[in-house]
Amino acid sequence: MSKEVVAIFDIATDRVAAALVAPNATNQCVNFSTTTMLDLPYQEELNPERLLSAATKALGEVAQKLVAANQPKPKSFHCFLASPFYAPQTRISHLNKEKDFTVNRAVLRDLANQERARFLQSVGDPDGTKGKLIDELVMQVKLNRYVTKKPEHQTAREVEIATFLSWGEAAVIDKLNEAVKPVFHRQNLIFHSSTVAMYQTFRLLFPNTPAALILQLGGEITELSLIHSGILLETVSYPLGFNFLLRELGTRLGLTPAAALSLIKLGQKEGMREAEQQKFNETMEELRFKWLAIFSELLHALAEKHFLANRLFVLGDERFLGLFSTWLKNKSFAEVGILKKSLGVEPLTAKLHEGFCEIKENQDFPDELLLMDALFCARILE
Repeated sequence: MSKEVVAIFDIATDRVAAALVAPNATNQCVNFSTTTMLDLPYQEELNPERLLSAATKALGEVAQKLVAANQPKPKSFHCFLASPFYAPQTRISHLNKEKDFTVNRAVLRDLANQERARFLQSVGDPDGTKGKLIDELVMQVKLNRYVTKKPEHQTAREVEIATFLSWGEAAVIDKLNEAVKPVFHRQNLIFHSSTVAMYQTFRLLFPNTPAALILQLGGEITELSLIHSGILLETVSYPLGFNFLLRELGTRLGLTPAAALSLIKLGQKEGMREAEQQKFNETMEELRFKWLAIFSELLHALAEKHFLANRLFVLGDERFLGLFSTWLKNKSFAEVGILKKSLGVEPLTAKLHEGFCEIKENQDFPDELLLMDALFCARILE
């Protein structure tokens, strides 16, 4: 693991967070020296341009706060993007021949180039001028249908490579880079998708779990991924995150976002009259039904191509994860023919609290996405 201090930025649809991290030389856990976070302005209706503008402004502000902490200067700067700031895709490439051939670097490079070109074509950027390739991760290589970690110089008739790729629009990447350059003296950010960080973190924390569903609950996006046999097979998403609760409660009950959040936490309001409490409960039940219907649609989309797992890990804002996790635990998806038994629901990053991360005394514990990002940088990018 690298001994250098690393600056981490995490950009989601509801907030921008940042941290300075470095490994602890004695126990190999991640040491957080500084953390900061800014909530993005609440929008009554989601506007992508306003969202990017708000995220860019917040990124510059949290970068300034890292500098103001008077810590050692970071050697690298990593920025993790949540959906919808990037487009992800898993691609499986195949090469079959009638006779055995030697798998050399040129064979692997040609397959990678072909899939990269097809991916860029699929996102509308065939010549690579409209955006930037963010992730290109080879997840698995099979020779003659057997997984191998060292395919070079072996002989085979069949080669199969599973690669995760993601792409970001140039306008987004450029604006984010411009936000931090004045602070860090023209330093460019190294971009990653939150999906690749999630996948790599899962593989590190749960090496003996062959299959799982992973839910990333964002402010504006619900994203569901399926991992099976070591591969991130597919990710599907829907533009309905936890902010829809705040919007619906605000519209139906005349509440501010802060008041709606308070009610969600408490489940009731002190002094609320019986009729008001009943209306709140009925509204929450309608919203529960609406969101679970969307989640079922995401499951169906995955089930059309793949066998599903019954173990579901959840990741997101801890203010909402408990509520949504309860909804999922109490819902039987067998009735719609997706799963044969109930989902086992658990937080993905719970293990990060078990010796992977170290926080200074009296320092607030960083949110779980920052924990995941830090582990990715310190333990996986070594």
